[in-house]
Amino acid sequence: MEGKINIEHLRVKHATAGAGPSLKRFLPRAQGRATPIIKRTSHITIIVEGEAPAEDAATKTARARRRAPAKEA
Repeated sequence: MEGKINIEHLRVKHATAGAGPSLKRFLPRAQGRATPIIKRTSHITIIVEGEAPAEDAATKTARARRRAPAKEA
């Protein structure tokens, strides 16, 4: 499962909802008048956290070899 996230292990760490931009429109009324309509939107932010996938020993040693500086002769 390289590069895949198991959604069963995720949980919501933090969620916020804030005001977003408002769309301003006008509604026609009687006798040539107009009533303002404000269509509100929101910004929703959800932060999730979960367990990192477990690595086997072969993956850890291969990654360590790639990170190790090359020996100079």
